[in-house]
Amino acid sequence: MGWRIAEDHPDGPRGVDCAPSCAPGRVSADRPRHPWLPPTAAYGARTGGFRLRSGAVRTAGEPNRALMDFFQSTYEAAAVRARWDRRSLEPPCATDGTPLIREGDTGMIEQNSDPMALVEGLACASLVDAMGRVHGHRAHILSLVSPTPGRSLFGPAVTIAYVPYRSDFTETNELGFGGWFYRAVGDDPQGKVLVLSSGGYPDASHGGGTKLSRVQNHGLAGVLTDGRLRDFGELAAYDFTVRCAGEATHWGGDTIAPWAANVPIEVGGVCIVPGDYVYADSSGAVVIPAGSLAEVTAEARRIDADDETSRSSIRSENPERMRTGDQRGTEQ
Repeated sequence: MGWRIAEDHPDGPRGVDCAPSCAPGRVSADRPRHPWLPPTAAYGARTGGFRLRSGAVRTAGEPNRALMDFFQSTYEAAAVRARWDRRSLEPPCATDGTPLIREGDTGMIEQNSDPMALVEGLACASLVDAMGRVHGHRAHILSLVSPTPGRSLFGPAVTIAYVPYRSDFTETNELGFGGWFYRAVGDDPQGKVLVLSSGGYPDASHGGGTKLSRVQNHGLAGVLTDGRLRDFGELAAYDFTVRCAGEATHWGGDTIAPWAANVPIEVGGVCIVPGDYVYADSSGAVVIPAGSLAEVTAEARRIDADDETSRSSIRSENPERMRTGDQRGTEQ
């Protein structure tokens, strides 16, 4: 399996085949079913390789991204089709979102491994669909509200598990929210998402403008909970983003209490493990395992590209042929 960057030439397309050192094995001669980017790329069954014309790269809105999407997505297409052992092929740093292809003597541009850049321009729905393709477990959370609904929330999760309040839990009660907060965020809180489980009472308040001022003070990205929060007016004035079940007025300390920090918790029917990446916008939230962030975001971009192709196809539909069944929609 190899790649070809084909040059537009008066005598026909020319190009140079190149194969990644981390991609042994062969792909079946029939066309792989896994999608690749950009849409102008092609797979040749006769040559057993992928091809992208240089003209398509030059005219792309972001040529560097188009080229890197081609290399990354075709590698993944072959890996899926040939069932390569990707854990043994890919370096450990790839589990943190670091790309498989780096800048070297070939002059290729390193794909951005910044997690924020990986999700830039993506929406929750595409990421949820991508998680469904990459993993088989539930990863989406619905019905969350925010005092700042226009803001999105993204970052690695730190967790606090809540349980129904008991007055005889002296040690955990004395630690209070502040103590559990600092246990959860550790020494490097910047950019993290504080995730709070509801403790069985989704209508109870988990905090408000005063308690959660710590989130502002220490530069966290925000708070996600399937419980309620107080003081939406105060929370809206902070720089961080909040997603929760709704606004509360009654103090919740007599109903629920923090019990443990940085343990797997359940929020909205989804298991969240410390270090998972949380993305939330006005449509809901999705939880992505840290080791799958690069793969899931790449899949989400393929889904967006497929959707754009489907929209283009829909615009050219023949209504009469659609009614008779002679033409069918291409969307999934």
